[in-house]
Amino acid sequence: MLKRHGETLRLGLMAWEAVLAAGVWEGTYWLRFYSGAFAVSEGIPPHSFYRLAAPMVALTFHLIFRRFGLYSPWRTRGMVDETIVLGKAFALAGLVLGGLSYAYHELLLSRLFLLVFLAVFLTGVLATRIGVRTALRMLRTRGYNLRHCLIVGDGAQARDLAERLRQQAWLGLHVAGILGSPAPLTVAAGTGPRTDGAADLASMLRDQDIDQIFLVLAPTDPGFASVIETANTEGIPVTVAPDPKVFGPLLHARAESLAGIPVYTLIDSPIFGAGAIVKRAFDVVFSLFVLLLLSPLLLLLAVGVKLSSPGPVFYRQERVGLDGERFAMLKFRTMPVDAEQTTGPVWNRKGAARATPFGALLRHTSLDELPQFLNVLRGDMSVVGPRPERPYFIEQFKHEIRLYNVRHRVKAGITGWAQVNGWRGDTSLEKRIEFDLDYLRNWSLWLDLKIVLLTVFRGFWHENAG
Repeated sequence: MLKRHGETLRLGLMAWEAVLAAGVWEGTYWLRFYSGAFAVSEGIPPHSFYRLAAPMVALTFHLIFRRFGLYSPWRTRGMVDETIVLGKAFALAGLVLGGLSYAYHELLLSRLFLLVFLAVFLTGVLATRIGVRTALRMLRTRGYNLRHCLIVGDGAQARDLAERLRQQAWLGLHVAGILGSPAPLTVAAGTGPRTDGAADLASMLRDQDIDQIFLVLAPTDPGFASVIETANTEGIPVTVAPDPKVFGPLLHARAESLAGIPVYTLIDSPIFGAGAIVKRAFDVVFSLFVLLLLSPLLLLLAVGVKLSSPGPVFYRQERVGLDGERFAMLKFRTMPVDAEQTTGPVWNRKGAARATPFGALLRHTSLDELPQFLNVLRGDMSVVGPRPERPYFIEQFKHEIRLYNVRHRVKAGITGWAQVNGWRGDTSLEKRIEFDLDYLRNWSLWLDLKIVLLTVFRGFWHENAG
């Protein structure tokens, strides 16, 4: 029943958006040439051309929407994700229609006409899809349009998933049962029907009219493959929900094709493609702005370092950044030049009397970090990211702290999510890594801007910075 209803909704949405495309195309013709809102300097083109083009425009959008999966089920994906995909689809459609405007420029298929059409049609599509989502959420919270799911897995993770689906009733994912790993398969008490073995899974899938399986088993579990095989035989989709203790901290999984074989990269950077370009552009622009704005202060600090103790103004220290590459990180020198000559590399501890008086002031105010904006311009660092560490300590920490080296999947930063939350200097290294991994999982340009603002408004002074 659900599949029939879903198909009806899908066909209805396709039909409505085709009519909407043709209608907006016709309406844009009237708005552009007869409403008086826009100047018409070269005469009004024949309406017959636009009327004949309307079905072709609707077909173009239909094919592009299908190509981008916009008529596939989006139950478990948010409106933000759908809007991003719609933006990509409209960008491609704009290129196609732009080519037509070039080919038929004598018919005044102008860029202004196309911009108005695309803006109005995009608004209509977004309004439609928001309305559909809102209506479906209301129906699902009342027990309609439900997709019956079976959770296959053991322990707390399976129960947690079931509870989350129950709390988020608007998703319309009804948990019909929780099954342990084969063999035998056993259903948790009170969650659904009981089965005595793996052989009963197929009959249960049919009898309970299961629409989807959530597989909460490790790939090494003997029941993993058998569940997928049975689901494939019955034609039921399987969604793998891996153990977050194993896969959760490993950033974004990325699907690719390797010689025709689907492969998944589990440890990958969340910053790639357009995101990497945007982040790099922000780094360059912001660093130039800071260096130009604070150039008088930088000059005064350089003079202060030079006068406070003999030695160079800058201190170059080897640190580890993106992909484990080493680079020379710049700081205003805060210690005597021979501070580590006898001790070797040591972890900075609160109260350690290694800094010069002027250097101690620079550390407590974090002003010694300002030269690192030059590292950002060189591409060694980013404005925001996990703080870089020295190779000597990384060799220790990577064996002591789980997933420590995952933080090197992005560029090191001058400031970071851990630092603005108070985990800097002589504080818990485990908590710092926890926040670094949280940043990697949730990175966005807006999060970077938030961290920069928190760095500014919470001040640079910190009791653990010295």
